[in-house]
Amino acid sequence: MSRDPFRIGAIAWLTFLLAMSVYFAATQAFTHDEALTWQLYLATPLADIFNVFDPNHHFLATILFRVSTAIFGWSELANRLPSLLAAAFYFWIVLELSWAVLDRRWLSLLAVIVLSANPLVLLYTVLARGYGISIALLLYGLLEMLRFTEKRNALSLYKSAAALALSITANLTLIIPVCALSLCFFLVPWATLPEKKAKKQKAAEPSRYTQCFRFGATIAGILVLFLIISPLSQAKPEHFYVGADTVEQSLTSFTNTIPAGILISVLLAVSFAFALRQNSATASRLAVLTGGATLISVALLVIAHIAFGVRYPADRTGIYLVVLAPVCILAAIESAKEWKPFAMAATAIMALVAIIYASQLNFRYFPFAAAANDSYIVLEKLRTLRTGQKAPAKVGISWELEPVFNFYLLTKQWDFMYYPDRSGPDADFDYYVLTAREHDLVKKRNLKAILQAPNSAILLATKQ
Repeated sequence: MSRDPFRIGAIAWLTFLLAMSVYFAATQAFTHDEALTWQLYLATPLADIFNVFDPNHHFLATILFRVSTAIFGWSELANRLPSLLAAAFYFWIVLELSWAVLDRRWLSLLAVIVLSANPLVLLYTVLARGYGISIALLLYGLLEMLRFTEKRNALSLYKSAAALALSITANLTLIIPVCALSLCFFLVPWATLPEKKAKKQKAAEPSRYTQCFRFGATIAGILVLFLIISPLSQAKPEHFYVGADTVEQSLTSFTNTIPAGILISVLLAVSFAFALRQNSATASRLAVLTGGATLISVALLVIAHIAFGVRYPADRTGIYLVVLAPVCILAAIESAKEWKPFAMAATAIMALVAIIYASQLNFRYFPFAAAANDSYIVLEKLRTLRTGQKAPAKVGISWELEPVFNFYLLTKQWDFMYYPDRSGPDADFDYYVLTAREHDLVKKRNLKAILQAPNSAILLATKQ
């Protein structure tokens, strides 16, 4: 058993994060997107998964959620179980990758913290969405790709290709980094095998072109099957509406400030350029693969925006960027032992990132999803107000709260109010549940506030 204190610390840290994720999954109320997936695909006939397209439909993830809820019921934990399993898988990959590539153990521990504690990553290790599953598969594909370039194990080649293809089926946004990473795999120098092994494998090993063809063919085969059995053919350009309109908005969605985004971008580019100049050591090869994949992804996104009007990624639609970019920088630090100014500066920045991430851990509610618990609090307040009343109440709610309200009304079989629709609250109702942009209805309809939700601007009101 390893006595490495850094590894023990890393395992303890990841165990803590996984336990926190399980706690959140069991105790936090459903979010809008989770409830919408349930409404469209889990509470409907199974055939809808294969016949009805919606941007919320993360195909592989939806199938896993369907299986989980069929076995364990419709609780929050049952819905989120596949994401939690993907979280455990992702944390294991982070540990394996950090210890396989980074020789300096303090740097391995830093890598574990940076890759696991990002609030965006942590959020999607819990939510019943495809993002967490897709990045776990992406990182596993990268790990097996690296193993193949080291030892030429054919099984690793096929594992890598399959994982990368499946990451796209879990979330379509992954098509960009998978294409970029595949291109880098075709171009990056592979490790030179030891002399004895090289002689033994020389006659039997297929050429590099053959191996790259097999890699590409495996990805293509899985994606063709995906296209055949999924409803993706129904997708239209207007379905892909989530994102940012400008580069500035995109940067700030990941780093909060434009200067921080520029700093990380420059550090990424320098890390990639430095790794290109190194020998074919594992760390430099990893930096080239991930740095190249990130930069090519950015280039493809810019081209898609200019040529076709595709929106830039914002937070969850670019979650792969906050995974690949730090891997490149950390691997470049490992390979830059002789270039101390770069190594020291990059290490300081990554340490600061780790501290910022750790300081943002929230033990009360989901980061970025405070309205989820507040929706449930409002529902409980309404249920209390309607105790003893025979007729259901008419409640006008904001459209984005509708899936969550209906999820709890149906699964808990509550009958104190009518099922709401998405028409909005600007009409005649017994009660009103308003988001921040609808607070002007209080004055317009002469309403009286009953409850201001504690974590968001959701307001419960009734007539004066």
